[in-house]
Amino acid sequence: MILLCAAIFFTLAAARPAGTRQLGQKGVSDLKYSKWSGLGMMISQMGPNEEYDAWIDQLMAQGFTEFREVPTYQTWQWVEQSKASLLRNIPKGAKYIWGVSSNRYDNPAYVITADNWPQFRQAILEAAQWAQDNGVYEFQIGNEEEYHIDRTTMTTEQIIINMKEVAAEVQKIFTRGNVSYTCAHDSIPDWIAAGKGDIDILASNVYKEYGSYKTDLWKSEIDKLINAFGPHNTYLTEWGLNSASIPEYSADEDVQASGVEEMLEYIKASGMQRAVFFMWKHPSVEWGVLKTSDGEPRELWNVLINSDDVLAGQNDDIYIAGSTSEPNISVTPGSNDFGTVDINASDNPSRSFTITNTGSANLVLGTITGDGTQGQYRPTQDNASGQTLAPGESRTITILFDPTSVGQKNAFIVIPSNADPSVLKIPICGIGICGEQ
Repeated sequence: MILLCAAIFFTLAAARPAGTRQLGQKGVSDLKYSKWSGLGMMISQMGPNEEYDAWIDQLMAQGFTEFREVPTYQTWQWVEQSKASLLRNIPKGAKYIWGVSSNRYDNPAYVITADNWPQFRQAILEAAQWAQDNGVYEFQIGNEEEYHIDRTTMTTEQIIINMKEVAAEVQKIFTRGNVSYTCAHDSIPDWIAAGKGDIDILASNVYKEYGSYKTDLWKSEIDKLINAFGPHNTYLTEWGLNSASIPEYSADEDVQASGVEEMLEYIKASGMQRAVFFMWKHPSVEWGVLKTSDGEPRELWNVLINSDDVLAGQNDDIYIAGSTSEPNISVTPGSNDFGTVDINASDNPSRSFTITNTGSANLVLGTITGDGTQGQYRPTQDNASGQTLAPGESRTITILFDPTSVGQKNAFIVIPSNADPSVLKIPICGIGICGEQ
């Protein structure tokens, strides 16, 4: 089965389907959208590369930078395709929240047991190393694994212990960003009681409804996360109207838009800094949750586009006279292997790295340094340190690999700036050998 799950939005078209809320007197071309900076997108690919990359390009054009995907580690095709997607889009400035999960809904054999936990643990550690080496923004050690256990040899209490233990191991591997875990929404109290240990961010997936189960617990679940972990140590890695699909919540666009608006305002009012919107796409159906039968965007996307200033129940004419501006740093390539170099060689290899401001405000760079194997790598050209880059502007730095001893030489190019993250580490590596004199 080919599945693409994504959270996407589009600018509004001039014509609107009957029964939806209308824009005010300004035309669509006059609108300046102001998206909440904390709004991210859940995107998973098992379809054509061109389709996936087109969604990323459209989202980034609208100001989105954070994207989440957590493939099932047993489905190696998904994992490899996911990695390839990240390698294509991280150089564009996309910040990926990425990791692996053991998703029993794909196959009953994926249920986590005491016997197969070592395999899952190893998959997490290997994924963390790949994430470290390839520019992942935030590493996830799992997604709702409390739902994936057999509940006999592997209990909720034990999977929490295991996830905290593997997080401590991952912290030694993934140093370029935060290590996070997404717990099941009904396991939030269990995690509050146990504490998050070495997990930087304890997140959860929260919906207004779960399939046919109608509930108003989503507010209390957000409150519990904030009260226990604080606004900077938790967020929603998925949120939406219904965990099955948006039409499952309501077929009425006004009801959909009001529901999204209510959730978004509650999330923001709670103090939570980030939240990742989610929706499903399947190739056998149209984008029914995104567009109407005649291809027009639905009303709920108007709410998301204007999420920085939306007030629940404010009015039916939503437009923003302004936009949120912030810098965003992109480095190409996101890592580099200098290969094998003779310590007696005179023609040592060098690599150039391009730093680009893909945001909408000035990017202020600090002094670029190295971290790791001291003296093995040195800059031969640096026109980036201390510079201010306007949106779209680029600078380069060239690094020479000059090993002074044999063996593996791992290091980082450390780039401080006023972007998020404030310090970006680019992994580099090479091997020193001793050839003939």
